[in-house]
Amino acid sequence: MALAHFPSGSDSDIDSMVANAIQTMADAGLTYDEVAIRDMIAEAVGKFTPGEAEEATPAAKKVNVNEGEGLKAVGVVAPKRKRRGATTSGKYWYEPEEDTAMLDWFINGRRAGTVEGNLIIVGPSGSGKTEGIMHAAERLDVPLYIVDCPSITTIEKWVGHKEIDHTGTRFVLSEIMEYFQAKKYEPGVVLLDEITRLHATFHNILFPLLDARRRILIPEAHEYLDMHPQTAIIATANIGGRYTGTYNMDHALRERLGYTIERAWPPAGEETKVLTSLYPEIDKDKIKMMIEIANKSRQKWMTQDLTTPISTRTLVNAARLVRDGASIARAFELTAVTLYSQDGGEASERALVKGIISGKGGDKA
Repeated sequence: MALAHFPSGSDSDIDSMVANAIQTMADAGLTYDEVAIRDMIAEAVGKFTPGEAEEATPAAKKVNVNEGEGLKAVGVVAPKRKRRGATTSGKYWYEPEEDTAMLDWFINGRRAGTVEGNLIIVGPSGSGKTEGIMHAAERLDVPLYIVDCPSITTIEKWVGHKEIDHTGTRFVLSEIMEYFQAKKYEPGVVLLDEITRLHATFHNILFPLLDARRRILIPEAHEYLDMHPQTAIIATANIGGRYTGTYNMDHALRERLGYTIERAWPPAGEETKVLTSLYPEIDKDKIKMMIEIANKSRQKWMTQDLTTPISTRTLVNAARLVRDGASIARAFELTAVTLYSQDGGEASERALVKGIISGKGGDKA
């Protein structure tokens, strides 16, 4: 574990450390509370003097997978503490009670050996599938390793590669395989994020890992890799013809993901709580109006008048702009409108969404 050297504790030093921490979390796609980060750093600085070193206990250790090869998978390794604020920052999070119960049952049971099989969470983009798993790992104090499936483009990134040094030739496992066998890391949840964007070439490699064998033959290493018995596998996916850039899962793969949670949009009241917890400065009537716009787009999506709805993720981005002074129309123009095609002019998807935002009903011409 790295040693932490704290500077003198001046305001400029603290500002610099806060900025670095926020940038790191933003780059990793994590939510954060700037005030909480500043308070934590200020408290830590007050306990240390220049040059003094102690073992650092980070909120979450981020492991960059196959650094230098362009693979964007990130493993979040949980330290032994009750909370890992890198995932929630104490903000309101909505999840149906039955989904929470199912996640807890699966993760606890899989790790205890009382549950077999694997879990998949499906639903529209931006509905909180990945974040829900992050919250579950935090709630249960279980390490979470996130594998960004679209970034896996070669067998080497998926399984490993050969290296030659002064001792001869050896096979080096990929970090992803290290997650599965959990010798290098603590066993936990391996999240196969956006599994329908994993090229079909790599599906066959998954089969023996996802079925009762839970092992894979690595010919280059002349040995089997066994998955740790406490490793739980969860996948997320956007399933349906509305999503381009995805690959169909054949029956053999889909059947191995035997438990399914279908994630939908939060009820309006719950989505209001999400936004107000993030941005309490925004007038509640404005938040209500923004959610109404999002829900109208979702209705049009359900009737296939739109290829994509305004997601909770997009709502959060728009609300951030409104908090900082933008009008609702301008906020959606900068975050949502450009997601839609202009093909067809006044009958285009973009015109439809602009009509929804302007309150004119959003009916196509």
